[in-house]
Amino acid sequence: LIGGSGGGGAGVTSFGSSGGGGGGGSGAILIASSGTITFTGTILAKGGAGAGTTHPGGGGSGGAVRLVATTIAGSNGTIDVRGGAGGGVVGQAGGSGGVGRIRIEAFTDTASINFTSVTPSVAQPTSVALTNAPTLMITSVAGVTAPATPAGSYAAPDITLPATTTNPVTVAIAGANISPGTVVTVRVSGQTGGTTTASATLTGTTSSSTASVSVTIATNQPSVISASATFTLTAREGSGPLLVEGKAVEQVRLAARYGGASRATYVTRSGREFVVEQR
Repeated sequence: LIGGSGGGGAGVTSFGSSGGGGGGGSGAILIASSGTITFTGTILAKGGAGAGTTHPGGGGSGGAVRLVATTIAGSNGTIDVRGGAGGGVVGQAGGSGGVGRIRIEAFTDTASINFTSVTPSVAQPTSVALTNAPTLMITSVAGVTAPATPAGSYAAPDITLPATTTNPVTVAIAGANISPGTVVTVRVSGQTGGTTTASATLTGTTSSSTASVSVTIATNQPSVISASATFTLTAREGSGPLLVEGKAVEQVRLAARYGGASRATYVTRSGREFVVEQR
């Protein structure tokens, strides 16, 4: 969220003269809603005019306006991000400031808005995508590795344990970009009822960690096995907090089904949640 830059001041070569200052750059504004923005008014983010007549300064740049919502509606609204005029008089004037930027993000956009002197960037709200995102996977159950294309269905199980299998069985977990010492909970849910859980602690390094959980699995019905972990993020020295959509992330909650995708939920300090599917 960055505003416009200021205009350049006038250069003066004669002794005792002063040049006009450049106009100020406009600011930036973000209006975001998890529901609907109904826009009928005016947002002005215009650059300031340059000063001076004999030795005029340049105009400041226009600012930045961003609207983000599930739905943006309304009519007769105006967003103006023009650059400021240069100072001076006709025939001897400073340059005008450059136009600013407008960004409109919504899944449904029915608004009728007058965009002065600039074509806006229009798109749907973007999904969360963080570098080095944490992942959690169930890699094997009772020594049987995950199939290449798991279905995660009661009707067509991905694996069938040998008849000689005895409880408890070992569920192998693999994590990436998760702090060692994080507790992983494995949950087994039977098709017709009955749930068992067990936990273990990840060991290894932040980039690659593992855990083995011993858990009881019903032998008389299909079951779905899932794993989950929640941990608090700690900012690395000198890097500051991890941000999602400009919000500081405080916790990450991971969930994975046997052989399936890992789902990461980023929880901000304000309690807002962002969910990312990782395959």
